[in-house]
Formats: sequence, C-alpha cells, structure tokens
Amino acid sequence: TQARVRVVAGVTSSAAVAASLSGTTLMGSTVAPALSDYTLVTAGSATPTVTVNGTAVALASTPTLLAGGDYTLLVYGAPGTASAAMVTDDNSLPSDTSKAKLRLINGVSGTTLTLKLGLVVKASGIASGAASDYTLADATTTGSIQVTSADGLLDFSAGTLTLQASGVYSVLMLGSTSAPVGQLNRDR
Repeated sequence: TQARVRVVAGVTSSAAVAASLSGTTLMGSTVAPALSDYTLVTAGSATPTVTVNGTAVALASTPTLLAGGDYTLLVYGAPGTASAAMVTDDNSLPSDTSKAKLRLINGVSGTTLTLKLGLVVKASGIASGAASDYTLADATTTGSIQVTSADGLLDFSAGTLTLQASGVYSVLMLGSTSAPVGQLNRDR
C-alpha cells in the first residue's frame, strides 16, 4: 500500500526547497543542490506540495504512485520560475548482474542533455524535468562521465570512476547551463 519518494532539489541560486505529500514531509526547507533519502508514502493519486523560497511550485500533472514503486520528485530551474516533475525510478537489479544500470536525470532548465560513459553515448535528447531510460554499463570498465547540452552551453565531466556490478546509478544534472552541478548517485 506504500511507495517511496525522494526529492532532488536542483534549483539555482542556493534556493531553499521544501516538499511534502499527503502530510508526509519529503524534504524540509533545504538549500539546493540537495538529494533526500526515500520516504514511505501512501500509494495512489496525490499531488505533492512543493515550495522554493516559500513560493508554491505546481506539478504539470498529478502523479499516480504505484504500491511498491520508487519515485524522484525533481525540483529545478530558477527561483520564481521553478518547475517540479515526478520521475519513476527502477531500483531493481540489472538483467545482467555483471553489469550496472545507469541513467540521466535532467534538472537543468531549457536544454536537452546527452550522457556519455567513456566514449559511449548512454542517453541523448533528455529534456528538462525528465529522466532517460536505464541502460546497462560494463561494471569493470573504468571511465569518465560527460554530460553535454544540445545547444553547446553545458559541458560537464566527472573524473574516472568504476561502476559496481549489480549497481543502479543516476547521474543528476542540476543548476544552470552556466553553473551546472553534476552528481553520480548510487541508488542501489
């Protein structure tokens, strides 16, 4: 009867983000960028309450949370014009347990993003407020993560890393094209 929801506060200007769902606090007033832990909530149709610096932010649609499902509430953009979107997570093990699952969550307003692991494109054309599908990645390969925008304004690289077998990872891109904040998060 429950689902799990976490909040990614990706707004610019170190704004404070707060979020709750059906009376359950998901994130208290927290300065962005920040990522909360998953919180158990009642499954079903419910509209999260989200504020940025005390100003309400509306979701484009009311999400239906499935029992047993995991979700990320993404809050992004500039204070005063911030947006919020609910993204479905899949923290199940990879189909090939010798590999890792990897995806990109785009919290940068106004641009689509491409994710590369080493020299291999893993996701492309990911719109603001959206997440790519999960892709399998070799767990034994050491490489770098690079995220670029279609308009060429954003070029973010993370150093050398090794993904763990059976790991589930999200690359979070937050902030703005002029000051991007990237984070690799192991979700499982």
